[in-house]
Amino acid sequence: MGTHILMLLTMQNRSGAQCKSTVRVLSSEIMLVITSAVTLIELYTVSNKKYLKFPWILRAWWACSFLLFLGSTIVNAHFLITNHENLKVHDFSGFISLLASTCLLGISIQGKTGIVFNVPNGTADPLLNGKAEKHAESKRTSLYGKATLFQLITFSWLNPLFAIGIKKNLDQDEVPDVDIGDSARFLSRCFDESLKHVKERDKTTSPSIYWAMYVFIRKKAAINAFFAASSAGASYVGPYLITGFVDFLNEKKTRSLESGYLIALVFLGAKIVETTAQRQWIFGARQLGLRLRAALTSQIYKKGLVLSSQSRQSRTSGEISLATLILHTNLGLGSFVALAATLTVMAGNIPLTRVQKRYQSKIMEAKDDRMKATSEVLRNMKILKLQAWDNQFLHKLESLRKIEYNCIWKSLRLSALSAFIFWGSPTFISVVTFGACVLMGIPLTAGRVLSTLATFRMLQDPIFNLPDLLSTIAQAKVSAERLASYLQEDEIDANAVEFVPKDETEFEVDINGGTFSWDEESTCPTLRGIRLQVKSGMKVAICGTVGSGKSSLLSCILGEMTKLTGTVKIVGTKAYVPQSPWILSGNVRDNILFGNPYDSAMYDKTVKACALMKDFELFSAGDLTEIGERGINMSGGQKQRIQIARAVYQDADIYLLDDPFSAVDAHTGTQLFEECLMGLLKDKTILYVTHQVEFLPAADLILDEERETGSIGKEVYLTYMTIVKGGILVPLIVLAQSTFQVLQIASNYWMAWACPTTGDTEVTEGINYILLVYTLLSVGSALCVLVRAILVAITGILAAQKLFTNMLHSVLRAPMGFLDSTPTGRILNRASTDQSVVDLEMAHRLGWCAFSIIQLFGTIAVMSQVAWEVLVIFIPVTAICIWYQRYYTPTAIELARLSGIQLAPILHHFAESLSGAPTIRAFDQEPRFIDANLSLIDNHSRSWFHNVAAMEWLSFRLNQLSNFVFAFSLVLLVTLPEGIINPSIAGLAVTYGINLNVQQAAVIWNFCNAENKMISVERILQYSKIPSEAPLVIEDSKPPNNWPDIGTILFHKFARRKKVGVVGRTGSGKSTLIQAIFRIVEPREGSIIIDDVDISKIGLHDLRSRLSIIPQDPTMFEGTVRGNLDPLEQYSDNEIWEVLDKCQLGGLVRAKEEKLESTVVENGENWSVGQRQLICLGRALLKKSSILVLDEATASVDSATDGVIQKTISQEFKDRTIVTIAHRIHTVIDSDLVLVLSDGRIAEFDTPAKLLERDDSFFSRLIKEYSTRSQSFNSISRLQN
Repeated sequence: MGTHILMLLTMQNRSGAQCKSTVRVLSSEIMLVITSAVTLIELYTVSNKKYLKFPWILRAWWACSFLLFLGSTIVNAHFLITNHENLKVHDFSGFISLLASTCLLGISIQGKTGIVFNVPNGTADPLLNGKAEKHAESKRTSLYGKATLFQLITFSWLNPLFAIGIKKNLDQDEVPDVDIGDSARFLSRCFDESLKHVKERDKTTSPSIYWAMYVFIRKKAAINAFFAASSAGASYVGPYLITGFVDFLNEKKTRSLESGYLIALVFLGAKIVETTAQRQWIFGARQLGLRLRAALTSQIYKKGLVLSSQSRQSRTSGEISLATLILHTNLGLGSFVALAATLTVMAGNIPLTRVQKRYQSKIMEAKDDRMKATSEVLRNMKILKLQAWDNQFLHKLESLRKIEYNCIWKSLRLSALSAFIFWGSPTFISVVTFGACVLMGIPLTAGRVLSTLATFRMLQDPIFNLPDLLSTIAQAKVSAERLASYLQEDEIDANAVEFVPKDETEFEVDINGGTFSWDEESTCPTLRGIRLQVKSGMKVAICGTVGSGKSSLLSCILGEMTKLTGTVKIVGTKAYVPQSPWILSGNVRDNILFGNPYDSAMYDKTVKACALMKDFELFSAGDLTEIGERGINMSGGQKQRIQIARAVYQDADIYLLDDPFSAVDAHTGTQLFEECLMGLLKDKTILYVTHQVEFLPAADLILDEERETGSIGKEVYLTYMTIVKGGILVPLIVLAQSTFQVLQIASNYWMAWACPTTGDTEVTEGINYILLVYTLLSVGSALCVLVRAILVAITGILAAQKLFTNMLHSVLRAPMGFLDSTPTGRILNRASTDQSVVDLEMAHRLGWCAFSIIQLFGTIAVMSQVAWEVLVIFIPVTAICIWYQRYYTPTAIELARLSGIQLAPILHHFAESLSGAPTIRAFDQEPRFIDANLSLIDNHSRSWFHNVAAMEWLSFRLNQLSNFVFAFSLVLLVTLPEGIINPSIAGLAVTYGINLNVQQAAVIWNFCNAENKMISVERILQYSKIPSEAPLVIEDSKPPNNWPDIGTILFHKFARRKKVGVVGRTGSGKSTLIQAIFRIVEPREGSIIIDDVDISKIGLHDLRSRLSIIPQDPTMFEGTVRGNLDPLEQYSDNEIWEVLDKCQLGGLVRAKEEKLESTVVENGENWSVGQRQLICLGRALLKKSSILVLDEATASVDSATDGVIQKTISQEFKDRTIVTIAHRIHTVIDSDLVLVLSDGRIAEFDTPAKLLERDDSFFSRLIKEYSTRSQSFNSISRLQN
């Protein structure tokens, strides 16, 4: 308001006013004073009434005021420059008003008044949509959320974080929170509202994901668009003023220095507006990306929890408009030729974009296939090593990578072609434009040429970036389509199970006329005509042969299967224990509590009833012992009892137990049945699947059914750059780019020197020669770009392939100790995210480091050639830039590392939740797991958000330093006396200097960005140097071809021959013994001798390929039945059919349409656990080894099938050595020898008969416990007689 009052006071003394209507100007200023007064009154009202946000009408007025003052300042500046007038008081007043209105504009965009309400607990939560929002993490604060306007503009709100990062390596807990508006919980809810809005608007149940994303981002995107438009508009002020600046230098004698300084001031002001707005819109775009990613990640996770079983198995156009306006001012009709040429180049990319999109789709498909196979291999590495199949699956992964490699190479070649076209497009456009001007008779003065070249250089940046933009758009479109397809997959029918109050029915489970199927389109339902009514407190045993539908019956009660007909009603809460144990990463207690509060009395009862007390005594930290991924450091029995305890602790009304006793020994099984099912749960309704008939009489009803720290080491850069042909291509790339820069400068220098300085000079015939030389130089520079782009693509793809191969071989040859202790998510993160960076970005990022340095040196060379004094200021400014970069790097590197590390838990939690989705739903734990996912997303967002903000912090400061250098150069050129410099060459220097801020910032930016991306190379190299297992083959120590022939096993001094049974309680070391035979674990001392050969002296492949095993956890791989039985393709179809018949699976496979080529889905989920175990038996029968190891191989099958397996084994392996680990005593009672283990030591070793002679033997006690459970065990009396 003060500036407007000043204007009123000085108006009567003004001379040479632009406007001759004093009354209009006076009334205008009076209105502005009045509106300013009204604004002050409104601000008082806001403060008095404690509004949280400024009224929208006030914010709109501030925005309009900014546009008004901006337009007024531009018009005044144009008038002063055109008419060569001096600055007056009202001009300074107008400039001050513009600065004030700019600040008010920022406040209007932010919208917040800064007022918070104090609540009793001392926290201050902002109100959103009129409701108080609680932040999930109260320990940390959001620096961004508390920032002032000045701090937001300068990014100085990050200073406290840099102060910590420069002193020490940042920890995750030291990274501030994201603002509540960027939190996953808030964003997830907003996206839900966007989806709901689109559903209601379109009246559809499948809303468009594109429209939902548009609704979600439109407000923030509009603000970003404003900043982008402001930056673009300000960036073209410089090219517009170049003609005037060259004219000033030509007319120095008749012009005052003030007018020159005014031009310099306008140049500087435009650059400050440009760089400030640019930083805000780039940061806003990244913030928008964070919000969209967090929201979509949350949606994907929530969708994953409810998937049905079947489902489971825009800146360039605005800049071109501005450029055309400036060209029209300088070239008249020639501008339309420039526009036509530009549009031709832009149109030429349409077919390229379509092809690139197709390549991106193929890359994603190939990557999906590779990652799916990689995940399967990592998940089943133990069985692959035991079967000596690791090499075969290594080749499978390499073949999948080859497909991906070919797709990436095609995409990179197209990108190289795009780079050639678009780097050469400014040359093409300028040649066509200048040629058209000559034909039209438009004089090409130095000022016009330089202004035009400056404009083309401004266009060069968006055109250069257009290929990357188009590639990103193509990738984004493919990703969005895949996401939309995923979000529209079928979900679990929430109405499949009806929950009824207890007072409405006497049955807690009531199925009436139920027909159910895993595949809704199948003509043969899995279960049909089901009628089941279970009263409260009943115990229902479910038994039947393998594949008869026992587990499916429990699934239909849970609502996991598609219900075709009938009704399912349940009363009360439910708990579920799946057949395959599902254990969460964390400690044992957390797995048992499963989100419920800790009740010591209930907890102790639960632990005792589930026979876990002794295990807790053996664990290093009791029930607080950390469990590895998938429970790798727990035995099968321990995992089973932990998940039973989890169900018991829930204190549910209905318990659904899927074969809970299969993985535990006889003693433990009895204790679980008596103390848990018939004890602690005696009043509960229980439906349990079991294969052990001894548990049937008690039923009321039986149915037949890690990170690096510090900066990236130089050796990482060196390794990457020399991994391809010793780095010979690197200097060739630098040479090609340097040649391009030299030729480009030469072409521009030629035009500035050869063209006349004034329009009075007639166009001579020599102009054709000038254009010819310019064209040749420009074409030469474009060809250099083509060579450089091809070399970068070749170097990048070869380096990526080499790194991938090294990591793949290293991981697959790693010992099981590493694979068991390393979460799969860490390896998959490197094989997916990090590998994608190396495939598509790393070479490009490093190349840009060199390219930006070469460009900067070229600009400095041009500017220094005109006025060497520029170097005086450039050197200290460069030193300051380097200091900023060094101050920034420690914090940025750790934030980038933390961001990468925090991504793996999201992937791990997602995979873990998907595998346990039925359990999560059964316990009604979806909200807790969704909250955990949101918390993990926020952890990743915190480090990622502050990392990108830190980059803007650095860029803002470097931009302002560059602006200072440019302003110094302009003042120097204005101040130097006439005749010292050539005005045309000075204009060329200004043309290059306009981009100085961009180029100087680009050097530091590219180095920082490359260092952040180099973390991916560092992470891949980490997993390329894993200590390997013993050699697969030792040429000097190969066993005979028929080894082992006899099958004699010698452990130190314990001989084993023929059939050996190994027994012991859960956790006694039975499975570890098997691992020692296969050298999954290496002995610390002693040796294992098989047929006079020390197995530690031969290759692992020679050892494992000669032994057979039927493992504890039955594993099937995605593919076909034939591929699962014979992955090495060694046997004929007749041999495979013969084996299938022996395994009782021949009829089942023949009934399938594709026979041996029938599909097996991931994890073999379309086969029951028992059927998977029979497939494992088939593998052993095909292999026909002299030694067979059975690791609790029949734990998941019914007694009848168990009998078939035992009979088949006794017939097919009657002359071979069999080592059997079993919980069912009758499976080892016929053994020649029995080995009893206890606490990792050998307790007894003798024939069964001799061990039974002693009543106090460990084996005798196991037999008695089993006899108590089963009255049909007649083999004992036969042995004793």
